[in-house]
Amino acid sequence: PFAFAVLLFVIVLPSCGVGYDEMGVLAMPVHHGVDVLTICVLLLSTPVQFVVGRRFHRAAFKAIKRKSPNMDVLVSVSTSTAYFYSLAIIIFCMASMVSGESHMLSRATMHFLTMGPVLITIVLLGKFLEARAKLAAIQAMTDLPASMPSVATLCSESGGDQQIAVGLIELD
Repeated sequence: PFAFAVLLFVIVLPSCGVGYDEMGVLAMPVHHGVDVLTICVLLLSTPVQFVVGRRFHRAAFKAIKRKSPNMDVLVSVSTSTAYFYSLAIIIFCMASMVSGESHMLSRATMHFLTMGPVLITIVLLGKFLEARAKLAAIQAMTDLPASMPSVATLCSESGGDQQIAVGLIELD
């Protein structure tokens, strides 16, 4: 839910023509150019990064410990880099005395902040679809013996067909 809210605020609404000025209370500045929308996206991204993404961070740590980097390392490093870069920029903007430039930095960092939840959501969706496909393949394999016919039709050269039990068939 948090990732979808982030997507809604940062990608869907602007894509549908809702301008930044039309976002009402979300466009209100909080401190030195950091607005309510940036704070909301930060608050929504944090649980996705650390709660939902925890499985990637743990698996990445284990993979690095084994000196065998995998996809979990890529997801963990990329989402963490985007999150902490954005957090550093937001802190810089709030500490900065120049509100005009920091406001532009704050607005720009929202897209980096969005990428963590989006990437985690897409990878988890991919893992879900992969698991569902594997389950369907396993189900098809277990159903295969049940679909085997019990009777076979033996065709002779003389043109006569004969029904025989499948168990009687021998392969040469």
